[in-house]
Amino acid sequence: MLLCAGVLLIAGNLTWFTVELATSVLEVDGQSAAPPLSGLALASVALAGALALAPFVLRIILGLVQTGLGALAVVTVLPALTDPEGRVAPTVTAATGIDGDQSVRESVLALTAGPWPLVALVAAVLSALVGVAITATARRWPVPGRRYAASAPQAAPLQGRARAEDEWDALSRGDDPTS
Repeated sequence: MLLCAGVLLIAGNLTWFTVELATSVLEVDGQSAAPPLSGLALASVALAGALALAPFVLRIILGLVQTGLGALAVVTVLPALTDPEGRVAPTVTAATGIDGDQSVRESVLALTAGPWPLVALVAAVLSALVGVAITATARRWPVPGRRYAASAPQAAPLQGRARAEDEWDALSRGDDPTS
């Protein structure tokens, strides 16, 4: 799970597309082409931390959540592969001021895709499959130890014995606690 999340984070920060316009060449990274990708990857990292201490029922829930995060990552990356011109449109509009889907598509002379959208898609699919595997194997995982229990019982207040504060008060009055 952490490996998939790491690959998604790295891929999301690298150049996915190179767009050639009449006046310039733009590089579009994964953050611009698939904005939610980093958030989904960070959610998987947090989920991995929670999974380490989770009891059985919570493991099943977290496995289902991981499957959902992976599926959302797939849905986030797929449009970049199926309609790259549509995914680079906001970057082209910001750089040139050309707005409107048809106008942006006409202004793009060439669009070259790098390997990172495909790498992100593979990592997203694997992330969803890891969630399925977590859900399927949750019963066989070791149970967290007793030290991770919600809280320890509270100690009963001291009765019949002097408290530490009483000894300090005796010193303040000038009494010798060793006598």
